[in-house]
Amino acid sequence: MPYRSNGPRARRLTVAALACGLAAAAVVPAASQADTTAVDWTIAGGSLTVAAPAITAFSATLTGVDQTVRTAVGNWQVDDATGSGDGYNVTASASAPQIGGAAAPAGSTITLTPPSAATDPDGGTADGPTIASGPLELTGGAVQVASAAAGRGIGQWSFAQGADDLAVVVPGKATAGAYTSTITFTTAPLAG
Repeated sequence: MPYRSNGPRARRLTVAALACGLAAAAVVPAASQADTTAVDWTIAGGSLTVAAPAITAFSATLTGVDQTVRTAVGNWQVDDATGSGDGYNVTASASAPQIGGAAAPAGSTITLTPPSAATDPDGGTADGPTIASGPLELTGGAVQVASAAAGRGIGQWSFAQGADDLAVVVPGKATAGAYTSTITFTTAPLAG
C-alpha cells in the first residue's frame, strides 16, 4: 500500500491537541510544602542602675547674712533592666559642705527641687515612677526622690530637672574659699 499522508490538516490537529495537553498540565498547581522549627531562648535579668545628674558649678559673694544660691541640675536616669518588675526607690543625699578639706561653718544646707517629669525613651509617662514632692533637703541624710511600685518603672526612665533646681544656703558667717559637697543618688529594689 502506498504511503498516504493525512495532510496538513491532520498535523495541525495533532499540534493543537499537544498544546492543549501542555496548557492543562501547567494549570495544575504543584503541592506546596511547609516545615516549622522551634526557637528557644533565655533572657537573664540585668541591673538596677542610676546615672546621677551633672550639677553646674556656681559662685557667690558673701553679704554678711544668710543667702540662698541656686544652680542648674541636669537630667538624670534610672535603668531597671532586672526583668523582675519588683519596683524600686531612688534616694539622694549630700555630704556636709567642706572648705579646703575641713568642715564648713554650720548653717549650710543643700536642697533639691524634685524632677518635673519621668519619661521613657519614647516620651511616654505611663507606668513610670512616682516623683516625690519637695523641696528635698539633702544634707540631713538620704531622702526619697522617686519610686516605682511593683510593675512600674521597668526599663529606662529619664528624670527632667531644671535651671534652678539645686539651692544652697550660704551662711552669713561663711569663710571665703572653695567649697565642695558630694551628692549621691542611690537606687534600691523594693523590699519584698
